[in-house]
Amino acid sequence: MPRLTVKVSSLLILLSGISLLVNTSPAKAQTTIDTIPFWDRTTVITWFGEPNTATYGQTFTVPETDNVLNSFTFLLRQDDPEPSPFQFFVMAWDPANQRAAGPVLFASAPLTTSDRGVMKSYTILTGSLRLISGMQYVAFINCSNLFDGIEDNTAMAGLTRDAYSGGAFVFLNNADQFDRVRLDPWTSNWLAPGGDAVFIARFLPEGAGQVVPEPGRWMLLLCGGIGAALTRGFLRRRACRMKRG
Repeated sequence: MPRLTVKVSSLLILLSGISLLVNTSPAKAQTTIDTIPFWDRTTVITWFGEPNTATYGQTFTVPETDNVLNSFTFLLRQDDPEPSPFQFFVMAWDPANQRAAGPVLFASAPLTTSDRGVMKSYTILTGSLRLISGMQYVAFINCSNLFDGIEDNTAMAGLTRDAYSGGAFVFLNNADQFDRVRLDPWTSNWLAPGGDAVFIARFLPEGAGQVVPEPGRWMLLLCGGIGAALTRGFLRRRACRMKRG
């Protein structure tokens, strides 16, 4: 079960590869939802990973003018010596029943966290994913298909306020059963009424093509092919660790 942590961790906490400014290009106008300026640099939600909560996410509402999701960023901190595996997904959101709905609209290859104790931005290019303006969706990380009997602990940066009115942080304790994301109601209002994850969502108008974040602004760019290449060896080599009491 996630819990809210508001104290500074004894581990090193660094904000890596995070831009507080909105990049705009005259040739490709875009809408950016960015909650990073509201973060106090200490508040995190713990813990994501096996055998803890397998699904952390953020619901969002697609802008009226720019309905193509270009990229999505979460801030994660690896709290274990070894990297934690995860995948990134986008699905439609059913606000009445508080759960994901319909097919998976985007799924990344397996990815991993890195640099223990460092808060890092993980940006996933979504391949110019066309969504419906005004509708709600959920972007989430999940490890259900990557359970291997080894414990993982990863923290996500969160807000103790409703900074974004179009959605909220949500989570689900669905262990190794991914299909539960469509069947069970997710928990919201965990941080605060309407409390959000720290995230950035970038939208483009249809026909604009995909925009790649500038290398100098983003420390870590993770997408399907890159994540698969980095992860295959790690998933084969993971060793058993001492269980916590």
